[in-house]
Amino acid sequence: MYLKWGIGWLVLIFCVSGLWGGEVCAKNIEEEKDSLLNIIRNSPHDTSTLRAYYNIANLYLFNNPDSLKHYGEKLLTLAKKQQKPLYQGLAHQVIGSAFFNQNELTPALQHFMESVSLLESISPLPKELIAVYGQIITTYAELTDYKSGMEFARKCITLSEQRKNPEGMAVAYNNIGDLLDKQGEYDKAMTYYQKSMEIATQNQFKLTMAITNYNMGYISRLKGEADNALRYIYQSRKISGELNDIEGLIYCYHEFGRLYYMKKDIKRAIIYTDSARILNKKYSNKKLLKDVYLLFSDIYESERKYDSAYYYHKQYTAIKDSIYNEFRQKLVYSLTTNQKIQSLQQKSLENEIKLNHQNKKNDILIIIGIILSGGLLFFVLLNEQKKKSNQILSVQKQQIEQQKEELSSMNETKDKLFSVISHDLRSPINQLKSLLALLSNNVISKEDFMNITQKFHTQIDTLSDSLENILIWANSMFYQNHLAEEEVNISEELAQVIMLYDYVLSDKELKINMDVPENAVVKTHREPFVIAVRNLISNAIKFSHKGEEIKVFVEETEESVSLVISDKGIGMTPEQIQSLFNQDQKNTTLGTMKEKGSGIGLRITHEFVTKCGGSLRAESKPGEGSTFYLTYPK
Repeated sequence: MYLKWGIGWLVLIFCVSGLWGGEVCAKNIEEEKDSLLNIIRNSPHDTSTLRAYYNIANLYLFNNPDSLKHYGEKLLTLAKKQQKPLYQGLAHQVIGSAFFNQNELTPALQHFMESVSLLESISPLPKELIAVYGQIITTYAELTDYKSGMEFARKCITLSEQRKNPEGMAVAYNNIGDLLDKQGEYDKAMTYYQKSMEIATQNQFKLTMAITNYNMGYISRLKGEADNALRYIYQSRKISGELNDIEGLIYCYHEFGRLYYMKKDIKRAIIYTDSARILNKKYSNKKLLKDVYLLFSDIYESERKYDSAYYYHKQYTAIKDSIYNEFRQKLVYSLTTNQKIQSLQQKSLENEIKLNHQNKKNDILIIIGIILSGGLLFFVLLNEQKKKSNQILSVQKQQIEQQKEELSSMNETKDKLFSVISHDLRSPINQLKSLLALLSNNVISKEDFMNITQKFHTQIDTLSDSLENILIWANSMFYQNHLAEEEVNISEELAQVIMLYDYVLSDKELKINMDVPENAVVKTHREPFVIAVRNLISNAIKFSHKGEEIKVFVEETEESVSLVISDKGIGMTPEQIQSLFNQDQKNTTLGTMKEKGSGIGLRITHEFVTKCGGSLRAESKPGEGSTFYLTYPK
């Protein structure tokens, strides 16, 4: 369906002319930006400056929502100062697009609505309003508020007729088809897609033609009409190729894979699905890559090639969970820390009560003994008893102090982790937050709200299953005494970990040279060992340059076994190595492809390895790479 191309195409059609054509690289963006900034410098108070800011913002329409929002806010400030409602409306459209691209639907919809309010105040109505209508329809479709989406689709048609804008008509019909498609009304959806195609073909609106052909192919497959679907997708692929639309080509190849799998032409299904995977290396669409791996898994399962099916299903699962995994681990770590803290607080309270009770008991016994016996012998015996009791109390006091220190340490850990979680929690709950805000602002009815929430059931089930697995792991980590040591096969665990990062290795064209004997083992706790290996492999990939080699091998002495992971990446300074495992410092560095991290992975790894009787050390030089030694006693 056309939404796979995102909302940016609406802006390109109606608002931004001549800036984008086919594939745009970072160099072209910067060159175009410099040209537009010259316009701003030469005419700081002219209307051309407003248009220049708008065009700069839309250079980042597909690849940088933060920059998109930044220039949108600059445009809004200047447009208000110059009292230009057109550019105020366009600024709100830009900011709304940035929020939409970050999946923050409520602020996106609010800015789109503000844009509509400003643009509708202009006479005659500007053509840019058509794109904003389309973006509102798209947002409502994501929120499954199809009724509201349909209202704006009708407004889009009316405005397009008034402005005699055939491309607006084609887009509006495409929007209506998508809304009907999402509700399962495939025949009605196909009727509107055909109307859109007729207008687009007559006027040679190439991008709209490519998207509408894809939509009709998608619908035809759902209806079981594989041959018709192939014809539509072929046309979409042909036009996408002419436009050098990489994303369009990726989706077409993926759909070809689905269709040939449906027709049981396995050879072609594999060829086209792999073409989608290869093209996606450049585009890096994780959602699509997830679908590609799932399709590979289904294809190989149908061929009874269960090893391959299992491999691709693992890749699919790894990508599906990659957005949530780090957040979940931090969350569970924090939750289990709180459980431990509550347990320690309860024990500390119980010990203090016992201590007070024992002191009172001993004092009473001494007084009674003196009163009743009046004799020195009984006093001596009681005094001896008191000494013994004091020894016990001294031990208990030491235990309390130790528990207090442990409590303080865990509180510090909890606070550090909460600082990370406060950011990471935002993404998984954005959609629910958006819905609640829409409900409270009376943008949608309670009935619509209840209908919308049904789409979250699958997401919640997935989150619950994954969270349950991590809770089991976290519980074992915090109650380490209950973990059993075992002989862990290094080669087997490495193979599993490397498999998880296959798509990242392919993307950066990295090769892992693994020289680990099949019988090499370490005696330790399996879960902490796997976590350590994951973190070290992940870091080696993160800081390696494209096309380099990562070496993984084992060094063995009479006393110990070391797993060595060595890269030729950016390396570290002596100061960075010294602070690497410091609990009081957050060391986070961008990877060679701007990969981000939380800054706590190595510190947690070091802590886990140390608690399990092992050691972790690093050797590195700037520009020459890093080598980590994960060592366990025999």
